[in-house]
Amino acid sequence: GLELGRVSSLFGYCMLPLVIHAAVVVLVPARSVGGWILCAVAILWSTRAATRSLVTAIPSLQEQKLLVAMPTLLMYAMYALLTIY
Repeated sequence: GLELGRVSSLFGYCMLPLVIHAAVVVLVPARSVGGWILCAVAILWSTRAATRSLVTAIPSLQEQKLLVAMPTLLMYAMYALLTIY
């Protein structure tokens, strides 16, 4: 199994693309087409990295990748929306 500290560390580490997005938003308007595309890329990148890491840590989740990815995507999308608005 996974401990809370390990999961928190994993989700925090996989949030790096969103941190990069927040830094770039200072230079590029967040509510432009480029800002939205950059936001979507950062969310998908973070979600993919976190899902892969969790499935690697718990091989029995291999069959349930989408069940892991969906709440992860929603969590990262929430944080990304904080940088836009």
